Amino acid sequence: MLSALIQDLSMVPGVQCTATRDRRLDMPPLDARFVIPGEDEDAFDLWAYLATFQYYDAFGTITRNLRASYTIADLISRETNTVTPSYIQGLNSLYGYLNRNPPGVWTRVTEVGWQPPQGNNPGRYYVSWSYATNANPALTNTTLQSFVPKLPTIVSGDTLLMVETHMQYTPLVNFVGMTKSTFKQLVITRPRISPQIVFSAS
Repeated sequence: MLSALIQDLSMVPGVQCTATRDRRLDMPPLDARFVIPGEDEDAFDLWAYLATFQYYDAFGTITRNLRASYTIADLISRETNTVTPSYIQGLNSLYGYLNRNPPGVWTRVTEVGWQPPQGNNPGRYYVSWSYATNANPALTNTTLQSFVPKLPTIVSGDTLLMVETHMQYTPLVNFVGMTKSTFKQLVITRPRISPQIVFSAS
């Protein structure tokens, strides 16, 4: 339906179209620029239709992104074998596949522990291990601090898994207030079978 609409747009008064490629589609996306005369209701109706389609696609992508993020977080939370960089790269590939292979996909997995208060030292969260795909930085104890307000309370010996996902989103149409952006998700869960997930960099 959208393909036929794009092919016919050049026939509609008040619409000028240029197209660039989009890897998610078998057709180029639409870059429509509207000149809407004061009495041209047809052009406005077309704008409203395309805007509705665009927002539907954007919110659908956000939902698909969230589901994919929870899927890979659930997979690693059930792992009993040692996790390696290749394993996390595989999760990243799965995440990209579930999102229809958009550009800019990368994943970071971090295991977080809790050090209880000792003497005058307050308790703190710390990074047990962290790995990010596509040469992105792993979390450190310093960079972890920005996530602390989002972490649930745990006791000594417990661990948390933080799974962060990233993907780029390019709007199908470029005239409804949306621009190219990065969709991010953060999923925090606990190991389901073992008390912690063992990681080996080799």
